[in-house]
Amino acid sequence: MANAVRLLKLPEPVKARLADGTISEGHARALQALENDAAMLKALATVTRNALSVRQTEELVRRVLAEPKTKAKKSSLLPRRARWRTACAGRWHQGQLVPQPQRRQGGHPFLFGRRA
Repeated sequence: MANAVRLLKLPEPVKARLADGTISEGHARALQALENDAAMLKALATVTRNALSVRQTEELVRRVLAEPKTKAKKSSLLPRRARWRTACAGRWHQGQLVPQPQRRQGGHPFLFGRRA
């Protein structure tokens, strides 16, 4: 009875798949171990697309939980442009790219810009 009550706390798409028989209660209990709804829905899509068994679903959930959590990076072009401008600072002189000294040992420096 307690398991049935816990299944009521699942997101609506998971409950819908459970109601129409696409997944079993074992699949739903395995998916319930995931922390957030987004991860649960992503795993549900994998389970339904690949017709995974309950054991395979449990293994999938273990792998998802074992993945290291990473912070979402803020995507913005402005910082990239600022880094590019900083990296190229001092290389331009009167509209021409000025050769920079080689930082590595050996080899030949590349010359940029127009030749006189």
